[in-house]
Parts: sequence; C-alpha cells; structure tokens
Amino acid sequence: MAKKTTKPYSNRTNSYKRKTTTTEKTKTKKTTTPKKTATPKKEVTPKSSDLKSEKLKELEVLEKKLEETTRIRVDKERIEDTANLDTSFLEGRTSRSKKNKNILKEEIIKDDFEAVEEEIDIPFSDINLEETKEIEKTEEKKETKKKKNTKKEMPDFLLDDVTFSKSKLDHDNKIGVIDTKEKEKKPVGKIISMIILGILVLALFVMGMLALHHVLTMKPEVKYKTKKIVETKIDDNYLFLGDSITDFYDLEKYYPKMHVVNSGVNANKINDILEDMDKRVYQYNPSKVFILIGTNDILDDKDASEISSGIKEIIDGIQDNRPYAEIYVESIYPVNDTEDEKIDLEMVNVLRDNDKIKNINKEIKKVCKEKKVKYIDMYSALVDDNDKLNIDYTTEGLHLNNEGYKVVTDELMKYIKK
Repeated sequence: MAKKTTKPYSNRTNSYKRKTTTTEKTKTKKTTTPKKTATPKKEVTPKSSDLKSEKLKELEVLEKKLEETTRIRVDKERIEDTANLDTSFLEGRTSRSKKNKNILKEEIIKDDFEAVEEEIDIPFSDINLEETKEIEKTEEKKETKKKKNTKKEMPDFLLDDVTFSKSKLDHDNKIGVIDTKEKEKKPVGKIISMIILGILVLALFVMGMLALHHVLTMKPEVKYKTKKIVETKIDDNYLFLGDSITDFYDLEKYYPKMHVVNSGVNANKINDILEDMDKRVYQYNPSKVFILIGTNDILDDKDASEISSGIKEIIDGIQDNRPYAEIYVESIYPVNDTEDEKIDLEMVNVLRDNDKIKNINKEIKKVCKEKKVKYIDMYSALVDDNDKLNIDYTTEGLHLNNEGYKVVTDELMKYIKK
C-alpha cells in the first residue's frame, strides 16, 4: 500500500498566518474607512427586495395555515357520527386566516405603490386595492344569497382523515366536499319522501276500502214522494139536472137558505141535455150536481144500455169541464099504472113498465161504479108493497106531489149535508 504524504508542519502554520493577516488587514481597512455623512433628503419609503421576500414568505405561511385550518381529524371509533359532524367552527378559522392574508396583501400593495427606486414582481401588484374591495363585497353578497337558497351538502366520509376543499369554502362558503376511498351515499331526503308517499298511498287505500264497505253494507234509502193535494174550495152551489119531474120540484121551498139551481126542463131526454151542457150545467159552476134523466127515453123504445151510456156521456162532460163538482145520479122513479081513479094511464103510458125501469137502473148503477160517482136508489124509497109508485106520493101515477117531493128531499139532504 502506498503511504500517505503529509505536508510539513511549517507550511500549515504559514497558511494559518496568512489567513490571520488577511483578516487583520480587512479589519484595519474597515476601521480606517471614514463614515459617510447622510445628506438631507426627502424621506421615501423604498421597497427593498429583502422586505418583499419576507412578506411573501409570510404570505406563503398564512396560505399553508389556511389550508391546515380546513383539515380536521376524525377517530375511527367516531366515524359513524360524521353525518352529524359540526364543521361550523372552520368558518371562523378560515375567516380569520383570510382576514390576516388580506391585511398582508394590502400592506404589500401599499408598499408597491410607495416604492420609487426598484420594482419587485409580486403576483398581486397589478390589482387595484379599491377594485379588490368592491369585488370582495360583491362576492360576500353572493355568498349570503347562496347561503339562504342552498342547503348544506351531505359529506362523504373518509376513515382516517376528513379533508375539506379550500376552494369550496372560498367559493360557496359551504361545507367542503369530502374525498373518500369508499363513497357511501345515503339519500336521506329520498328515503323520507318515499316513506311519506307510502303513507299517503296506504291512507288512500284504507279510505277506499272503507268507502266500498259502506256502499256494500248500507241499506238502500227509500224515498217517499208525497203528492200535495190542492183543494180548490168553491161556494156551495147545488144543481138539479133533469126533465119535468125536476122542473116541477120547488127547490126554494124544500131547500131554504141554500144556493140551489133548477136545471130541469119538461119533456127533456138525454140528448137534449148533451146538446146544451154549457147553459144547463157549466155556466153555474156547481159544487154538487144531482142528475135525474131517462124516463122519457123509454118512450123512444131505447133499451137499458143506450140509456145508461147516454148518462155516462153526461158524467164525462161534467168531470172534464167541472172536475171539482161532486156528481150524484138518481135512479129512474117508479110509476103507478093501476086502475085507481087518481091514475092517468095515458100519461103513464104503456111503454113505461117498472120491470123495464129496474133493469135500466141496474145498468145506471154499473156506470156510476165505473165512473166513481154516487148512485142514489130513489126507486126503493118511493115504491109501495106492490112494487108500484106509492099512490100517496103521486098526482097521476108519473109525477110527484108534495108528499113525494118531501121523501125525495129527505133522501137528498143526506148527501147535501156531507
């Protein structure tokens, strides 16, 4: 192996001496140089490069601190509580850091405007201070509006560290988006809305089922219609319609203080009445009508059906034109055709026979039942035991005397007083 060569000790000492001498010379030189006296000048605050670099370094430190304020640490045991994590304290930290940063910026900009001798290239030396303030004010207004209109976003979770985005805090003034290795989204709002929708659907279903049950089980409602019967009351006006037997009936004598009308005409038949219903019946507007007709139609050799159908036409006319009038039909009176000196056989006429009269009365009774009017059996009230007109009630075997009209009046008064 080669041996190391070492310089002699004297050389090392000489070099040491040379160094010391140079330092002494420099010292002496410094001491000998006279101090310059400062000339009176207008004081200007120049911006030195060292001062600028120091402030820039301070600005960088502040920016790092600002980033650190946006980071918090969450234990693994408390990771389930991150959904309810309160990050409002970060806003206070960031606002204080931002405030300090803005103050430092303002100082640098102010120094930049006051500097005369040299310019240092600073990133925000070109920004006007007033403009920046106005921009910050507008941004603050926007942020306040966004705070009102927007809701806080649900953060994603990281197991060890929860890192908040600084840009989000500066721009939206919201809780930053949390970067995670596994993004587990929990749409709580959607779940709540789905639950509410399900409850509404269930409520509608239950209401529908209850309504259907009510419809199926309810008893049908029976509605009763009541007809309102309006009775038109007219003055009592009793009309007697017929032939000579009615014509000879002294109504004022037998019906005193009553409004009675005698519409009987001697020798009248059914057709005579039908041809003159207006004058004989309708013009009087009667409350009750008593009809006695048909004995003279026997002389024309008409049978029971013809006479009864004629009486039916009279009833139809009154019901159609005077529907409020009550109609009463008397049976044809019996005759007396005996050889008693009181009887006028020529007046009675051989064509009038009580057997024939009874058959006609049966048909008249049927018509009254059909037309729902009252049939008065006057035949039975006037005959004697021999089925003849009672000799005490007649003048000549056909017409009635006062005793006969009394019997008729007593019978008719039963219906007038109703």
